[in-house]
Amino acid sequence: DDEEMAEGGEEYETVVKPYGEYGSECHYCNVSSDGRISYGMQAQKMTVQHYQDLIDRGWRRSGTHLYVPSNKSPTCCCKQYTIRLDVTKFERSKSQNKVISKLKRFISGEDTHNNKE
Repeated sequence: DDEEMAEGGEEYETVVKPYGEYGSECHYCNVSSDGRISYGMQAQKMTVQHYQDLIDRGWRRSGTHLYVPSNKSPTCCCKQYTIRLDVTKFERSKSQNKVISKLKRFISGEDTHNNKE
């Protein structure tokens, strides 16, 4: 069943408009104007569960545009891989903490060394 029920008994459904497969410019190697191959669709309405199912299968989102890279295409120049991070287990490294501290000092105006005004 493609419909879910909200707490108040209201039905939610998923409505998408498929674009199909398309090529776009690769910003990694700049070799091809259509070397990055994806399959895309526009989500007009989408349930949380359907969105999660797509994300779990490697789909990505930019606004209402959903797409999945097509690494199997023979014209694909740079393969794209999804990296998942469990944020509950993430621990910042010492160098990441230094960058955060430096940024906080810069924003607060304490770090005048790198300020070129």
